[in-house]
Amino acid sequence: MVANPWRADLLTAAHSTGIKTIDTYTALPAPVRSLMKLAARMPAVFTSAPWRAMTHALVRRLSPGPSEAALADGSSHIWAQASTRGGQRVAAVLHGPEAYEFTARIAQVLLQRTLDGRATPGFQTPASAYGPDLVLTIPDVSRQDLG
Repeated sequence: MVANPWRADLLTAAHSTGIKTIDTYTALPAPVRSLMKLAARMPAVFTSAPWRAMTHALVRRLSPGPSEAALADGSSHIWAQASTRGGQRVAAVLHGPEAYEFTARIAQVLLQRTLDGRATPGFQTPASAYGPDLVLTIPDVSRQDLG
């Protein structure tokens, strides 16, 4: 598990909740974690145009995206915890389909709501526009409140 300050979730969560201090973490394979540590020590190498071109080509060749079987059989599990300065904590786990499938399904829900005239103009996150339980309208998505 590595800290991941580059996730869009960080921006949208802060906007939706008004919480100023949010940390996100991602489970990554060991080789990726090692490269991330190395990149922090050698930023000039890892931000160079040749490095970006090489990794872009490599990713395109090696990772065409999930197969139909992986989309159908995969799953997502998102754990979240919030705590007050006084030490009170609540946590939940969201279970859903494979991440690409999850994204496509929520995009379809949001598009349909927009086409139905249920969109408010202006910048919003899905949660600020439709509430925190919007995600639970997607088939095969469930939330387990942990207290």
